[in-house]
Amino acid sequence: MDFIGASCISLSCIVLPIVFYLKKLWVEIPLYEKTFAIVILIVCSLLGCYVTYRSGVELFTKPDHSIPFPFCAAEYEKTLYYNSTSIRF
Repeated sequence: MDFIGASCISLSCIVLPIVFYLKKLWVEIPLYEKTFAIVILIVCSLLGCYVTYRSGVELFTKPDHSIPFPFCAAEYEKTLYYNSTSIRF
């Protein structure tokens, strides 16, 4: 899901609306607004590409199965915590 979110959401919610706005109203837009929009386009495109790349690397690399709890914080990856007082029979 990170891969889809990184690629599609940044493109459809940030980049494309600004591109369409600039294309449609290029003549009427003041210079400072064009400059700001282009800077936003460049920054958001670079960050979107970076996050898409990072999530693609995570998607296509093999997980380390020696760590029993890989989504926990680093100090708790190999520790099982069980709260026995929360279950009543």
